[in-house]
Amino acid sequence: SGVQFESINFTPTSDSVSALNPKFKNENCGGVYVHVLDRSKFRPVVTAMKMLTMLSKIYGNALQFGVQSFDQLAGITAIRTKIISRSLHDDSLSAIIDNVQKQHFDEMRKKYLLYE
Repeated sequence: SGVQFESINFTPTSDSVSALNPKFKNENCGGVYVHVLDRSKFRPVVTAMKMLTMLSKIYGNALQFGVQSFDQLAGITAIRTKIISRSLHDDSLSAIIDNVQKQHFDEMRKKYLLYE
């Protein structure tokens, strides 16, 4: 899959550039470091969706989304609802991503068509 995960501990601190007052400031936090081993095989969107699915399985309803923001970034509500229901599998994820990419391509293509 071109990626490897490593558990890490870190302590968020103030940063004048990216985070003046970060959430969990000065608290020990756990996280995941994502090592990209093979850029040609790595699929960042698929990886992120699989990570969110795993977090949903581990944390259940404690995992919360900014619904409008997430759906806008994902391009479709089905990804979020499948993550929440823990029913996002590799085959459905690939189909959803392909569908979103096709819709985006079709929208971009419209302005270049000479005929409808």
